[in-house]
Amino acid sequence: MKWIKNLKSIIDKNIPGNCPVCNSINTDYSMSVIEYKTYMGYGVMIVKMRFIYLG
Repeated sequence: MKWIKNLKSIIDKNIPGNCPVCNSINTDYSMSVIEYKTYMGYGVMIVKMRFIYLG
C-alpha cells in the first residue's frame, strides 16, 4: 500500500506526488475509469527516468 498517498493526491490535487520508493519528483500517471457509477477502473503510476549516454 505504498502508493495510497499518491492515489489520494491524484484525486484531491490532480498530481501524483513523489515516488514512495525512491522519493523522485519525476512521477506521472494515467487513469481510466471503466464504471463511472462506482468510479472503478485502473491506473498506472510511473517514475520518469532520465538516461544520459556518455559515448
